[in-house]
Amino acid sequence: FFDASDGRFALINPAQLQVTSPNGGESWPLGSPQNITWTPGGTSSTVRIILFNKAAKIGQIVARVPASQGAYAWNAGHYAGGIAAAGIHYAIRIKADDGSQDDFSDGPFILVD
Repeated sequence: FFDASDGRFALINPAQLQVTSPNGGESWPLGSPQNITWTPGGTSSTVRIILFNKAAKIGQIVARVPASQGAYAWNAGHYAGGIAAAGIHYAIRIKADDGSQDDFSDGPFILVD
């Protein structure tokens, strides 16, 4: 006897750094207060938060945040070089400063005017 799964599933390493918000499907007004959140996984270092659009780096949001903090208060669209344009296909990357782990939003989010 055997039975195949009726749906897709993923095995997740609980010790892995993971973006939890925005993680796909959100629509955030530019300049609005939003929380970027993550699970720190097994890293005890600091993390960098970077904004991407269509897999192209837009800019760094913040250079160093303790991984254990698990959240960063963000004015949506703001990054070190300015303010992103309204649009679709944005993603967040959280990267451990020691280079051991990183993660991107699972799906795109939208920045609206």
